[in-house]
Amino acid sequence: MSIISPIEFMKFCINQGFEFVLVEDNTVINKDNVDKIDSILDKEGLIPLDMRKTTK
Repeated sequence: MSIISPIEFMKFCINQGFEFVLVEDNTVINKDNVDKIDSILDKEGLIPLDMRKTTK
């Protein structure tokens, strides 16, 4: 079993049809902006996230 980074895990989940919402400012991370995930999460410490299944 290989260890992946949290961002790689988030990218995998997004590709499976999930999206993440930053609790602080309600920024949504989904397929539209997943390529900018590194700059969105470029903050100090842990960020509270809410994960939800997107409806097709």
